[in-house]
Amino acid sequence: MTAIGPYDYSGLIKSYFAQDRITASTAEGRMSFSSTKLYSYDSCLAELNLTDNILFIDEGISKYSNTTKGHVRKLLMFIPAQLTVFHIDLDESIEYNFSYYMTQVSEYITRCKAARKPHMRKSWFIGANDTYIEALNYAKCTSMDKRSAAFKQHKSVLTELIKLKFMLGD
Repeated sequence: MTAIGPYDYSGLIKSYFAQDRITASTAEGRMSFSSTKLYSYDSCLAELNLTDNILFIDEGISKYSNTTKGHVRKLLMFIPAQLTVFHIDLDESIEYNFSYYMTQVSEYITRCKAARKPHMRKSWFIGANDTYIEALNYAKCTSMDKRSAAFKQHKSVLTELIKLKFMLGD
């Protein structure tokens, strides 16, 4: 494994996206990559799909510790524009991840409805809308079975989003 400066996370992430090395690591393996997998310590934080220009970031691992959260912030700073990014659980199925997206959208909708200030309602609505769009893109990029129960869940969430849009009057 090729060593990069002990705390040169930026250099390591740039090298990861460039895929100019097979493996690389910061000191003591705090952050490393091997081929298309990026690690925070020994946990897979992200995985590149070079064929489809997709970066999958593991939601669970990304929140594991303050250090790992810092690794994620660095990662997000250097994502090339041509990559589509999905925040998922790398160990779970496509259907599970899609359902999780829909749960997140529903939580945003609930928070939007409960918000007292207009700017907060708008912020929660934007979060719901953006997450919903990311979920649909995820379903498309992963060729998710549209007959699955998980995919059918999006129709009721879409109905709630539309109602919320009219409620907000935007």
